[in-house]
Amino acid sequence: MSDLYLFCFYIILYYVIHSVLTTEYIKNKLDFRWYRFIYNIIAIVTLIPVVIILIKTSKEANEIPSYIRIFGIIFLLLGLWVQKVSFDSFSKRVFWGLEIAKDEDLPLVIEGLYSTVRHPLYFGALLIIWGLVLISPTKYFFVFAIVSTIYIWVGSRLEENKLIVYHPEYKEYRTKVPGIIPYRNPLRFFRNIIGIIN
Repeated sequence: MSDLYLFCFYIILYYVIHSVLTTEYIKNKLDFRWYRFIYNIIAIVTLIPVVIILIKTSKEANEIPSYIRIFGIIFLLLGLWVQKVSFDSFSKRVFWGLEIAKDEDLPLVIEGLYSTVRHPLYFGALLIIWGLVLISPTKYFFVFAIVSTIYIWVGSRLEENKLIVYHPEYKEYRTKVPGIIPYRNPLRFFRNIIGIIN
């Protein structure tokens, strides 16, 4: 089996483990104070081999026009900023597992960026991932981007099924606001990420 196939297998395995650990069944079985903190540590540590491989293979990138790399850098920086603004809507202590809160007790956020797209964190992640492909167009980055895009799309749907259970009003919100790409009101989306709320 080639290194690329092994890399692809590892990414899929990473996302499967990531998803399994966030199911209600596993959460209930492993119901202890530091579950979310340990989950985040596992997610980071198991991602390190992917990052190492991507960095090592970035030397294999074909020569491409500078303007394509510039677009990649713009996508990357925009994605990072979208992630930062999205995280500002949540408690970072809860996210990292330093403060305990059950999923059903967390408020439903539909303001700011969330009024223009249901999953701005995922949109930011896609901008980062595909920005990296433009910066370093190798087969490894491309495989990582394809698998990650599929995972993000499927994961967003699974996440929404849980949100509807805890927040029935999410069903109506879902009919009004796009899922991952803010195509209905991009101008308002960009106003939100630079802090101009209309």
